[in-house]
Amino acid sequence: MSTPDLSFVVLLSLLGPAVDEYVLSTLAGDGLTELRVSHGYVVQRLIDGPRSIGDIAGELGITQQAVSKSVGQLVTAGYAALSSDPADGRRRLVSLTDRGHTTVSRARAARSDLTERLGRRVGAADLATAGRVASAVAEELGVADDLRHRSVRPPREMSA
Repeated sequence: MSTPDLSFVVLLSLLGPAVDEYVLSTLAGDGLTELRVSHGYVVQRLIDGPRSIGDIAGELGITQQAVSKSVGQLVTAGYAALSSDPADGRRRLVSLTDRGHTTVSRARAARSDLTERLGRRVGAADLATAGRVASAVAEELGVADDLRHRSVRPPREMSA
């Protein structure tokens, strides 16, 4: 099915939420429920190890209260855990649990599966070209480094 009336940039904008929904649906099918897109922004900051709520909030450009709420939801659902910072007992650190790491692996697998399916559908060359164009869009918008370092901030409306 073709969408000739939509520009590439419009398609990119509209596809982001659809890809997010695909990943969340895949995770839910694996019994990894209770997750929302906004949780992913917190989880990304925990992949390399424990972080404080203040550090996460600073990187995301949102309040500590907003991060605390998301962290509380992730802890309650078993995706994250809180502990005391060994260097400063007053600080609390957030880390991924085994369930959290499993979720990251499953989300990556879901995206990889979608990429493989797209490659079979349009061919490796067209998929590579689309990737280069998407990378050029990221460069144009000044977010290429954020993408490379997996430090993308949430949309402003999600930050509130």
